[in-house]
Amino acid sequence: MKLTNLKIIIIDDEPDILNIIASSVENLFKSHAITCHCEKYSDGNEFLKKEKDASFDIVFLDIDMPCIDGIQLAQKIIEKDSSTTIIFVSNREDRVFETFEVRPYGFVRKTHFLTDITKIINHYILEMEKKEEEKRPKLIIQTDGQQFFVQMEKIIFIESYGHEQTFHLEDEKLTARDTMANIDFVTKKYGFKRVHKSYIINLSKVKAIVKDGVIMSDSSFVPINRKKISKFRQEYLKQLQFFDYSDEL
Repeated sequence: MKLTNLKIIIIDDEPDILNIIASSVENLFKSHAITCHCEKYSDGNEFLKKEKDASFDIVFLDIDMPCIDGIQLAQKIIEKDSSTTIIFVSNREDRVFETFEVRPYGFVRKTHFLTDITKIINHYILEMEKKEEEKRPKLIIQTDGQQFFVQMEKIIFIESYGHEQTFHLEDEKLTARDTMANIDFVTKKYGFKRVHKSYIINLSKVKAIVKDGVIMSDSSFVPINRKKISKFRQEYLKQLQFFDYSDEL
């Protein structure tokens, strides 16, 4: 997932601490080009009342607070949504083992705030990006007795020479022995199209359509029969949900 628009809750009974945490969190995510929105609460019960039907990505919690203890509050949050990331921010290092019952993502010591918050947020970003990476569709390419698991989005086009196919990736080329029919069957549901008996292209990597083919993102030229280029252009624009204004010009 490209991480973006994270909803973050910060709960601490000290207003100055609330502002410091919010500012630090926003700046750390911003340094990774990730947007987030922080809501601040100085009262845990007020938070429960106002946000009872909402969901959040991360909740930063103090432990010692009036009205409701931070660990009790965390329990209520995860009972409603166990996927919420809980991070405690507290001076009460002696209570860190008590927090284990709610399985927090981390514990930020206020005495080492900047060091701890930086480490935890950086780790969170890396972990979330890794999870998103694992969700992305991959193609298994077998070549020279090895298997390569290649993200579909990194394939620019596939070119066939006899019984061998060359996969043109963003940063390398891989050659395998398969059939274009098999590759077409596997890739077409991921935005690929066979435009020639010897070529399958990733439609999202098309940079330009010319009279006898397409220019791909790596500046490679892929030929298309001139009689079929008009039909391809219409299908391409339709599939990518572009509106073709050329007939009105």
